[in-house]
Amino acid sequence: MIPKYLIFAITSYLIGSIPFAYILVKKIIGEDITKHGTGNIGAMNVKRITGSWGWFAFDVLLDGHKGIIPVVLAKIFAPAMGLDITLTCYIAIFFAILGHNYSIYLLPIKGRIVGGKGLATAGRAILAYDWTFLTVALIIALSVIFATKYLLAGQITVTIAMPIYVWFSSPKDFWFITLICFIIFIKHAPRLPGLLTGKEPKWNIKDHHQV
Repeated sequence: MIPKYLIFAITSYLIGSIPFAYILVKKIIGEDITKHGTGNIGAMNVKRITGSWGWFAFDVLLDGHKGIIPVVLAKIFAPAMGLDITLTCYIAIFFAILGHNYSIYLLPIKGRIVGGKGLATAGRAILAYDWTFLTVALIIALSVIFATKYLLAGQITVTIAMPIYVWFSSPKDFWFITLICFIIFIKHAPRLPGLLTGKEPKWNIKDHHQV
């Protein structure tokens, strides 16, 4: 039984590892995303480097599919393989995020495993698992972002608020959602001092193209 779950773990990790942000920035401006901005392989760094919210949104879409596809595969194939659907989805979500945060594909290029912060991939994976979770997360995040003008404030608030919401709405998922939120929180935590001291850049919907 364990090897069957391992199939989903490896597949989800390999899908999650696809470094779309790295590929996009290479194609758009011929630069290595890890050498610019925060060095992070994610949508926000795509925005920082290209100056475009359009490319940001495109990368969010691509990174999001890295979360959705493994969960959809889990829901389709787990029953036929005699596996527990919930556990298989947990494995798919966790390893898709792990792949995004630590991409094996960049090891031969960079000589080290690098990645993103997992937010877009986690969000879409959770959408595929239970759409109500993402709906609540978006309401919380957008409310905080529009109130504070800080994207990071919304991201951090979601990681704290979602476990509380899930505790009451779906207790069986509490520990797993808490784990996912903790992973995302840890990846964003280094930017907290900047947020608390007002040095974190505020949200601006205008494009400032650098391409």
